[in-house]
Amino acid sequence: MRIGYRNFVGGVLFAALGLLMLLWAIPYHVEPDPDLRLPVATMPKVVAVLFMLLGGLLAFKAVVGTVSVKPEKPSSEPNAARMLGVFGLIAAATMAMIWLPYLVVMPVLAVALALVFGSRRLTRIVPVAFAPVLIFLFVRYGFERFLP
Repeated sequence: MRIGYRNFVGGVLFAALGLLMLLWAIPYHVEPDPDLRLPVATMPKVVAVLFMLLGGLLAFKAVVGTVSVKPEKPSSEPNAARMLGVFGLIAAATMAMIWLPYLVVMPVLAVALALVFGSRRLTRIVPVAFAPVLIFLFVRYGFERFLP
């Protein structure tokens, strides 16, 4: 089965978005911060280049390549209800950050989201709980910035 024109159009649009970010959005809307060791525009530029590369690759594969596509299995889970639950969890965590620190709220949110998306193994849930702690330590001591 050929990939089709939708992937070609999507790839071109993503490449154009990356080019627009690189040539207009980043230079005119990202202000430098002299206190930082790494320029503020570095990560947006990386994302823009990735958009351009991956969009170009998708468009190229749509024109040249073929791929076999497996039909999706119909899901028995209510996706709308799950996404509403995810939105509710994120909103609750945002409100909780008013009273509780990052190191309390974010591990609880990470575990709750892992459970919502179906992780039940302890070997998957425990690393998810420690990921926000590692992020906190990296930002606090690596970038010397404070999280709430």
